[in-house]
Amino acid sequence: MGRLDEEAIIPIVVGGAWPAQRQVWRIIHRPGGRTLLVTDGLSDYFADRAEPSVGFGLELALETDEPLQEAEQSWPLLLLERVGDEIAEHERVREKVKPGFLSMEVSGQGMPEPLVTREGRVGVLLGMESSPLPRDFSMPAGEVRLVTVKALLPTELTYLLAHGKTGRDELLRRFGQEGHGHLSRVWRNPVM
Repeated sequence: MGRLDEEAIIPIVVGGAWPAQRQVWRIIHRPGGRTLLVTDGLSDYFADRAEPSVGFGLELALETDEPLQEAEQSWPLLLLERVGDEIAEHERVREKVKPGFLSMEVSGQGMPEPLVTREGRVGVLLGMESSPLPRDFSMPAGEVRLVTVKALLPTELTYLLAHGKTGRDELLRRFGQEGHGHLSRVWRNPVM
């Protein structure tokens, strides 16, 4: 998938609703100047159970081709952290994203202005297919789904909310047509 950044220092957060009560993120440098940020902990075993497991059975991935000076202090990592916390804290959200797509909103505090709605939120689309990234991967205790996180611009989120599944399908079609698919970018034109 690329080169794991061993030097990036991303503090491990202990506690919270993640399965092993530790939150970890990884940075992978990919060809073409892309940076892939992934969670590493949503598929950990549950700390309070003896039997092996794959935790929530998923991990999140957000990829960008925009330059990041310090990925460990970047908006994509902050967005990935917020989405990861929502997934960990809400079983209903986890169960909806496993089989397919899901849109959600998280706090826009500290996010780049072009992503933030008038209400101070950032919209994301979870679960877009990506040919360079695997949909699933194997762990000793079972299969884990790799769920992509795509940051939406406010007009795209508005369209999605107004048109539901039909709007989502149209957004997916347009993202595929523009050639950037699952990539999250701040500095782009909206597809709607």
